Amino acid sequence: MRFCAAVGSAEVRAEERSRPVSYAWNVSSQSEPDAYDMYRHSMADLYDVEDIAEPDRTNFVSHTYGALFENGTIARGRSVAQTLRRTPRTVRASGLDAISLFVLFAPMVGEVEGANVDTPAGSIHFRDLSRPSVAHAHAIDLVNLVVPRIAAPLWMRDGAVHGATILPSNPLGRLLVSHLCLLSEGALTLRHDEGGAAIEAALLIAERALGRHSMPTPDQAASVHATVRHRASAYMKVRLLDPTLTVQDIVEATGVSRTTLFRAFAPGGLRRHMLNLRLDQARAALNGRDPRRQTVAEVAYRHGFASAAHFGRLYRDRFGHAPGEMTGLKVETQSANDAGGSTIRHDLVFSWLRGRRQDAQAA
Repeated sequence: MRFCAAVGSAEVRAEERSRPVSYAWNVSSQSEPDAYDMYRHSMADLYDVEDIAEPDRTNFVSHTYGALFENGTIARGRSVAQTLRRTPRTVRASGLDAISLFVLFAPMVGEVEGANVDTPAGSIHFRDLSRPSVAHAHAIDLVNLVVPRIAAPLWMRDGAVHGATILPSNPLGRLLVSHLCLLSEGALTLRHDEGGAAIEAALLIAERALGRHSMPTPDQAASVHATVRHRASAYMKVRLLDPTLTVQDIVEATGVSRTTLFRAFAPGGLRRHMLNLRLDQARAALNGRDPRRQTVAEVAYRHGFASAAHFGRLYRDRFGHAPGEMTGLKVETQSANDAGGSTIRHDLVFSWLRGRRQDAQAA
């Protein structure tokens, strides 16, 4: 018995080691009167924080959660309007050598080595932390992927991406936004290897969105396909009962080729997935219906099935029981990192980045 307990504990410790270090805070001037000063001090190695208006100082808020993988850190952050200035002095003093990719949900303007930058909401923007820059954010509302230079692909290391922007009109840019949002939401549930593959996949999509190409590894391809399935499914759900919906519509909405779309839904196939979505939607309708007012046949017809008998066979194959046996189910959901600590901990990320730089210098 003691031996089994020891083995179980060892397995738990191994599982914990396979998970990324996470960080989170939700700080406001309502709970922390010094929240604004805490934020500026915490950001000092990354940016000089300027131009926060007095009302925003009085009602300051900083909400961030993220995770540290071996090849990058992904975070979701929100704060007030501000200017972020990375000066030559900050670059020299900070000891940070990495490249940032931002998914910007609010517009941002700025300057990168003399060139003006104007990025609309929905853009992907790149900053090389070894070089100066200025950003004027209408609000901090973003997903941020930071990749140490040692872990970055060659096309990102030469500084050419500093200030580059992938606009929302770029289909692969929209796919990358979806991918990074999914990664930030699910980061704490991933092992290091899974998160690492997802980061590599993000960089692969970014590379192609910028007009460059390289062959993906199997893990990168699997991660990209997962995002393709999510994005395509979201579009299909909106038009699920639209008889004019075509595969080409899904291709254009997803931003990938037909080949990539079909590979993403292998081995079951795209049409089988669409059928399952219709069955799932019908099941939800059955769960919420009043049997005295709406029959199973009416639900079947409303969801595009030609007959109640055909619907019943497909439904039983998918869920293991007849549609008339549907019982009420309560599904509880909770968004990741709804709560956070009261201490702003950018230093965790900075220490990790410096450690990766020291690893590179020692190698």
